[in-house]
Amino acid sequence: MKEIKIFLCFALFLLIPLTGQRENKALAHQSFLMTQATNNESEKVINLVWRLPEVQQKAAEIRRLSKGKVSVKLMLESTPTKTEPYYTVRVFEDNPDRIVTLYWFRVNMPEEKITVQDEITGEYISLEQWRKK
Repeated sequence: MKEIKIFLCFALFLLIPLTGQRENKALAHQSFLMTQATNNESEKVINLVWRLPEVQQKAAEIRRLSKGKVSVKLMLESTPTKTEPYYTVRVFEDNPDRIVTLYWFRVNMPEEKITVQDEITGEYISLEQWRKK
């Protein structure tokens, strides 16, 4: 059932464009309202990632360079399991004809510990290590 909700969330991201100032507030909220989603913790995870300065900066840059035609969106890819005790969040560029993944994050709750996938090694590293690169 969770896979269906995640797929629906992804489909809605492709079908419902968000623009301008509303995007910051509506983006994280959209995936949960439209899929009648999951729980407060999932919503908190999406908001934690969306509020990262690097994500905000990339979203503003892409929106500006594309003159509003392309936006940055987030999708909850997986929820915690016994073997993988974290949420996985994809940050992607939503182009009219394709999506382009920008970042992968893992969030451990309730500690709110965020790690990010290193684009060279594929390993997940701390935000501090990532910011130094």
